[in-house]
Amino acid sequence: MLAGGISAASNVFVFQWLYFSGAPVTYLIFFGALAFVSGVLLAGNFGHSVLEVVLQARPVRITTKEGRIEVSSGRREKTACLTARLVITSVLILLLSGGAVYYFAAVFEPPWVGPRCQVEGLVEKSFSFHVDHYSRYETTITAELQGQIKYVPPQDYTGVPLRIILEESGPLDEASKVKIMATDGYTVEFQLQDVLKDDKMLLIREGDMLRLIAGNYEGGYWIRMVNKIVVE
Repeated sequence: MLAGGISAASNVFVFQWLYFSGAPVTYLIFFGALAFVSGVLLAGNFGHSVLEVVLQARPVRITTKEGRIEVSSGRREKTACLTARLVITSVLILLLSGGAVYYFAAVFEPPWVGPRCQVEGLVEKSFSFHVDHYSRYETTITAELQGQIKYVPPQDYTGVPLRIILEESGPLDEASKVKIMATDGYTVEFQLQDVLKDDKMLLIREGDMLRLIAGNYEGGYWIRMVNKIVVE
């Protein structure tokens, strides 16, 4: 039971570590606990039930030093076992239903809504947004990607200036830099004042992800899969 619970719960945290989904800590703890309970019930209760069936069927004789293993078939024992299984199953159904309601009410978003990005740190207002909410501020720039490995000739990019989003968050006086983070953990850093004056730094939507276009910087700063903006 313990091995099943730990195995199931670790999947939640290992996935977060590998892919850095940016999910809230409370969300991870909740689903980690739910996964632990499901692992305990399935690996423990289900495993015990399978063993009990095997012992009752007795395809081979199972003996120990103390003698043959006997399986109780009394009515009282069967009733108690059935009651325990019903209680465990009911608890599992309630937990899974509660998790499903929480997920679809507070976490899940339809694919057509688009990727979401979080702004936090030394700001007056932390918030989460879809880039489509700033469509009225969209602008088009011509930029050339000059990376150490990849080169893309000058072309047009249409998106929302990053400074617009930062201005809405209200950076505090002591803030001096901005970190742009991707879902895979890749991070780039800029001076805050430079970003607030830069009209060639855009957030654009590419399919189901956000991309930062940094026209005045080398290709290593053109980060994909953006999901968090941190002001420090």
